[in-house]
Amino acid sequence: DIEIHNVSVFGKEFWIQAYFETFQLNGETHILLLMHDIMEKKRAEEEIRKIESKYKLIAENTEDVIWILDLVTNRYKYISPSIFQLNGYTAEEMMNIDAREPITPESKEYIAKVMPRRIAAFQNGIEEVYPDEISRFHKKGYVVFAEVKTKFLKDSDNGNILILGVSRNTT
Repeated sequence: DIEIHNVSVFGKEFWIQAYFETFQLNGETHILLLMHDIMEKKRAEEEIRKIESKYKLIAENTEDVIWILDLVTNRYKYISPSIFQLNGYTAEEMMNIDAREPITPESKEYIAKVMPRRIAAFQNGIEEVYPDEISRFHKKGYVVFAEVKTKFLKDSDNGNILILGVSRNTT
């Protein structure tokens, strides 16, 4: 199973996917070759790469923190590098800790109170953007405040509920 990129004698680019299978027939070994045109698939993949590149450029160069949180694992699936300016943690550090860890007790209590209602609304087909003010501990120990806007999504990979959020330092 291979993908082959080539240019025809007429100068036209093409991609094919080829499957090779050997088999025996009347004591002789033969090769079965199946080829499939995958040019449209390759164009779509390239378009997706371009779109992802644009969104990555935006997400990684804004002061706002853009993040995606898996509610089942309480781990970030994505968090933009600007998290460092907000609370002193790198994106890699944040990806490796429970998302609730740096949140202050007051904000944890507030989140615990509003979250069940919001999840139930989402599961009943209501899609809203929720504005909140959340306080969290900076890596150095002091408290920072952030305006947080969140929206619920469903993870297409495993069906878990995700939160897409944007946080802005309001300290």
